[in-house]
Amino acid sequence: NETATGLIEVYRAAGGSVRRALDVGCGYGGKTTRLSELDPEVQWTALDISRDHLRHAGGWFGHTGHDGIHRTQADAARLPFGDASFDRIVSADALEHLPEPEATLREFRRCLTAEGRIVLLFNPWSSPRGSHLGDLLALPWCQVFFSRDALVQATRAEAKRRAARLGDPDRAQRCLEHGESLVDHFLHHVHPTRIADLRRWLAEAGQLEVESQRHFGPGPLRDAGFVSAGWCEEFFSATYAAVLRPVAS
Repeated sequence: NETATGLIEVYRAAGGSVRRALDVGCGYGGKTTRLSELDPEVQWTALDISRDHLRHAGGWFGHTGHDGIHRTQADAARLPFGDASFDRIVSADALEHLPEPEATLREFRRCLTAEGRIVLLFNPWSSPRGSHLGDLLALPWCQVFFSRDALVQATRAEAKRRAARLGDPDRAQRCLEHGESLVDHFLHHVHPTRIADLRRWLAEAGQLEVESQRHFGPGPLRDAGFVSAGWCEEFFSATYAAVLRPVAS
């Protein structure tokens, strides 16, 4: 998908020698398998806080012939690994869902080798995709213009509208359940994380710095140069990507 393609591009641009790599917030494992195919010699570990996600990921790894990928259930802010365990840490579509992003970045640095790199991608809060409600609300920037309560009501109303048009009661029920799942995710797992927040956290901690960055615009604006301009990056970066390196001591 679009996110995975952007991730591969940024990952490749990071360069360097990689032997051990960690995918934080692996979800169902699709992006992890794409990354592992770039270099079969790299030992990947897929980490997620959700047992259900890891169960699905394990099935996907087996189905696609990637049984060598390790799976670990853990909180990203409390990684169960020793210092300098990985040459590369990847986190795609996860930062905006983490309740303790600053602690997570500190853990990333602790588990990263001195020459390692972190590949980070996320959807800024003010971006077209910031609400994460796009499955039902096809309205870019809706979280900027409307309150959370209004968006919850709109999501539920749209789920009911679509369910009413389905002739199959089972499909209608699944549509309603999907709407409630989106609402729960929006209320409890989508935080108003901005590009400026990431930069501030990095500056305050003084452990990591941005080596390179890329702004992916929405749709046909994916590679538009103006998207990275300071006056509009928060609003037009559908996905912001950065390669982080340890600050030289």
